[in-house]
Amino acid sequence: MAVHSKIKYAPGSLDCERAAGFAARFGGGADLYVTEHIVLNAEIRYVLPTGVVEGLDLISFGWGLQYRF
Repeated sequence: MAVHSKIKYAPGSLDCERAAGFAARFGGGADLYVTEHIVLNAEIRYVLPTGVVEGLDLISFGWGLQYRF
């Protein structure tokens, strides 16, 4: 996974610095069958950047509802 960032130095400034680095993504999730056809799911992911973008850690949560035929 590659990570790109664009950081402004000051509000309203057009000057910016661009940086790129690699990142690892870890995560997991679960499905819960409410009925034979209806499924609730949830997941969590963590992005661990390296190099010059190492301060841009990210944790994301997701959930959903599915109908399976």
